[in-house]
Amino acid sequence: MVKIVFALAFCLGLAFCASPSEILARYDINASEDLSDKNGFADLAKISKILEKNQILNFTPSDRARGIEIKFLTKQNSKFLLKPLNLVFDRLNLENYKNLAFLNLDEGEKLRSILLRTNRMIDPGAIYTELKKHKIYVEDFMILGDVMLFRLNFESMNLLTNKEQNELKSSYFINIANTKKAVVKTKGAQVWYPNIAFYDKNLDEISNKISEAKVKELEIKFPPNAHYMHLCDAFAGENIKQGLEIKLIGG
Repeated sequence: MVKIVFALAFCLGLAFCASPSEILARYDINASEDLSDKNGFADLAKISKILEKNQILNFTPSDRARGIEIKFLTKQNSKFLLKPLNLVFDRLNLENYKNLAFLNLDEGEKLRSILLRTNRMIDPGAIYTELKKHKIYVEDFMILGDVMLFRLNFESMNLLTNKEQNELKSSYFINIANTKKAVVKTKGAQVWYPNIAFYDKNLDEISNKISEAKVKELEIKFPPNAHYMHLCDAFAGENIKQGLEIKLIGG
């Protein structure tokens, strides 16, 4: 109960889309330059360096590992957050971590807590940079001791980067906002048993359709309010190992 109360109190200190100056003001630091990225969010890579310079962050390795708790707050369904977070932590060579908790807060907010065992402080700028590759944006950030809190917006999220998508070729999670339909074709001699799911901008499932009929080409019309589409094979990823050609149509 104490941890839950602390989490709630900690989250109340965050704002929706806080400016760089608002983030730094929490530590009595004045922003003397433009610290926003091209998407209009605070550039945590730059802010992290300022926090280090002002001794708020210390990246010097210690002799013993300690627990660093990272909390991610979002309005979207956080079950889809685990995949990109796993990719982010793997890229940063952060392997010794575990999921602590998932909480549903007031007004539809979701909180995911992760604990890492490490002998040095985690760089929030590095997490920000990796999240941005998936079009997951940090609206606000706060640190208190060994606890970090990120408020995330992943309405524009691509679960996999283009490079990862090309390497995977067995499952596709696609942002279809502002489009009406897609034409999907198989490559070579392969066939596809469509497994298609649609999600809204909060990543709540709208519909799911599984077909036992094999196809080589399929036109898919999107349901109202669909923001994401997940495509895979109903039986085995091997069926589409050569990949799918996906063309989004309409706007």
